[in-house]
Amino acid sequence: MVFLSLAGSIGAGLFVASGSALSSGGGGNAVLNYAVVGFMICTTMGSLGELATTFPVAGAFYDYADRFLGEHWGFAIGWMFVLNWITVLPFELTTMGAQMKFWLHDLRPEWAVGPILFCISCASFLGSKVFGEIEHWLGVGKVLACTVFIIVAIITAAGGIPQDTRQPKPLGFHYYANGAAFKNGFAGFLAVFRVAGMSYNGTELLAMTARECKTPEKAMPLGTYLAFFRIAVFYVIGVLCLGLVIPSDHPDLSQTGHGAKFSPFALAAQLAGIPGLAHFFNAMILAALLSMANMAVFATSRALQALCTKGCGPAFLSKVNRKGVPYYAQILTLCAGLLAFINAAPEGAQIFDWLLSIAATFGFYVWIAIAVSHIRYRRALSRTGVSPKSLIFASPFGVWGSYFTIFVGTFALLANPLSAVFPLKGSSVTVASVMRENVGMLVPWIFWACHSFSHYIKNRKDPNRKKWTVFKPIDEVDVVSGRVVKQIHSV
Repeated sequence: MVFLSLAGSIGAGLFVASGSALSSGGGGNAVLNYAVVGFMICTTMGSLGELATTFPVAGAFYDYADRFLGEHWGFAIGWMFVLNWITVLPFELTTMGAQMKFWLHDLRPEWAVGPILFCISCASFLGSKVFGEIEHWLGVGKVLACTVFIIVAIITAAGGIPQDTRQPKPLGFHYYANGAAFKNGFAGFLAVFRVAGMSYNGTELLAMTARECKTPEKAMPLGTYLAFFRIAVFYVIGVLCLGLVIPSDHPDLSQTGHGAKFSPFALAAQLAGIPGLAHFFNAMILAALLSMANMAVFATSRALQALCTKGCGPAFLSKVNRKGVPYYAQILTLCAGLLAFINAAPEGAQIFDWLLSIAATFGFYVWIAIAVSHIRYRRALSRTGVSPKSLIFASPFGVWGSYFTIFVGTFALLANPLSAVFPLKGSSVTVASVMRENVGMLVPWIFWACHSFSHYIKNRKDPNRKKWTVFKPIDEVDVVSGRVVKQIHSV
């Protein structure tokens, strides 16, 4: 639980895509976006921590959408979560292949996909205990890499690396000066927003472990506060330090999510004249990418199994073996990893960009759904006369934190169409690019509409059918069954 909270979502988003953020918007825009989205994640985790402590669930947190918003939203959010993580797996695999070119310059990234996917497949069928052990040690590597980078970056900026011949000496905030901090202005700010969102993708996985914890009333608050620490230190301070030691116009900073030449962390070590450290960072980054790919298999298969158990998918995908592994769901998830080979096909990069653009919006929808669920839970709770002070763990941000999540999440979703109005310098806006960046916004509504329509068709002849509503009526929200109550011990 500790390392899942500290290092759970650290992967390609931070270690690789942060270079794209720095290239597109400069250090100032990158830090500002990571801070704003990071605080939104903090408020979301506060809301989710409260829900998961009070109602520990197995499978995934979209049970809260089903419970507090309605079954149509539970269906839509559940499938968004599954599709999001199905896309994360090939993304991490492809990025791993690209990072191996740091050592093997002639390696084609797709050649590495097969062996890596085979190793992940073998580990994934050994059960959640093995998964936890693997994630523990990979988490140690991720935390170590982030900590070492921040320390070395501060020393480099202070002029403490003798072999670093760059001028001025010390560097200080030189790469933030003369307008470089907010490169491309508002257009750069918008471009970084989606990258920042992808970097935090997976933070909500903490809730999936709630039912398996022996004492969720203790573990979930601890995990929530540790997530706050991770965001402040590893993400915000880490990106700030990245801008101190790499100029935003460096040619090796890729502006595409899947085609980065180097991790900016390894590039920073090279520019400072510490090649041995660059090899260390690249090895730790590969471990981080492997961790996220492993988590993608775990999260997707468990979420898919939980959805199908509730009748929201094929029944055979709900089956589990003696170790509790949803083997059919896991096989399907691993097959999705083969999408990583798309990059090797003609025009494959464009297809992959479509998949990533669709998935990039899903994270914000999921976080908004958590916030709306929390608000409606508090509203239903107040109708029963129960005070939030009586809860085992109440979000330190209250319902206002959830409203902040909705505001920032909505702005992030609108950043894609706004990017067409405010494009980056030198980039062209086409009909295809506009459609690619915005089609993901429609997907959850399509899921919701399809489930609502099928429910209507199924029950249209029932004289006792309930009146159709966007959300479940607040007086029908159940805040009693399955609720964990605070225990008061008398002496």
